[in-house]
Amino acid sequence: MEYAIEVKKLKKSYGKNVALSGISFNVKKGSVMGFLGRNGAGKTTTIRILMGLLKKDDGEVRVANEELKGDLSQLRMKIGYMPENFSLYLDMTGREALKFNSKFFKKMNEEKVLEYSKAFKLDLRKKIKSLSKGMKQAMSFVVATSTDPEILILDEPLSGLDPVMRGKMLKFISKECANNGATIFYSSHILEDVEKIADTVCIIDEGKDVFAGELDEIKEKRKKIVVTFKENEKEVTVEELENLNGILKAERSGHGFVLDIYGNIDEILSHLENMKTESVEVLDMNLNDIFMDLVEGDEEK
Repeated sequence: MEYAIEVKKLKKSYGKNVALSGISFNVKKGSVMGFLGRNGAGKTTTIRILMGLLKKDDGEVRVANEELKGDLSQLRMKIGYMPENFSLYLDMTGREALKFNSKFFKKMNEEKVLEYSKAFKLDLRKKIKSLSKGMKQAMSFVVATSTDPEILILDEPLSGLDPVMRGKMLKFISKECANNGATIFYSSHILEDVEKIADTVCIIDEGKDVFAGELDEIKEKRKKIVVTFKENEKEVTVEELENLNGILKAERSGHGFVLDIYGNIDEILSHLENMKTESVEVLDMNLNDIFMDLVEGDEEK
């Protein structure tokens, strides 16, 4: 399998403040990874290291099959970057910003620029400082994608956008991957949007990775079960349930239990049936549910 980004046991500290304590993940070439975490989890530090803007303390990092050392100018020409905080020169027009950016990348896809600008109703003749927040976000996206990057790093790209603009940008993010072959590394707090387009996710918290893998896999294996048991001579306990393989957490709820599970659902249901269940309901979890469960669970440990 070919990876566009490979991170293994990445560590970074600022003095005594540990930002990353050994996170690991891989991003398949031509895929979309959702990079998720609370504020202060280490997302921005990771992105800056991937961009070659910050040096790691330890671990292994490869981007576009290159180690991050020495002259990175050629590597950076393969990367499109849309930062969380708008960074284009406000006194430039949109067209001037695109021309300025193309000097560093030696190319610009004019057809794509016109397509995206038209879709966003973005007037490239206007000075950037005169644009609304949403239009500035759109302008930043147009600039980031204008050079046909192999890897597109997006840091909160949909922040502050209305639903229509969000929908259009999601469409074009997917297009960058599906039609143009780009690998998308997408950091966001809007989990419902990530869930729509991501192939894989990496969830980090307090500088540690709590999950990295296929989104479909975690949604298939991570579920909640609401279960009640028939009256037996021996009452079923929380401890007994949590000792079963695949049950991460059990909580009493009324006459039954709510179980957090990760594993083979059929095997877990079989174990429960052996304990003489009365009723069983399996509940799917969306990405937001999974994220909250993993992060809050990690917090409790």
